[in-house]
Amino acid sequence: MVTDKRLSLSLYKKDGVEYDITTGLFSLDPKGIEWGERLFGYCKKQAEFTKMQI
Repeated sequence: MVTDKRLSLSLYKKDGVEYDITTGLFSLDPKGIEWGERLFGYCKKQAEFTKMQI
């Protein structure tokens, strides 16, 4: 999650199955927030659109 004032990043555990809620990266530093924005942009470019039927 990246906002104009904060960065919060959590990842999956090494097994790739469970989400690790006990650890994460948090930053209020403008450089950390900028890095988070760049990471988001990179991931967005790599993403593939999937249309779902409901």
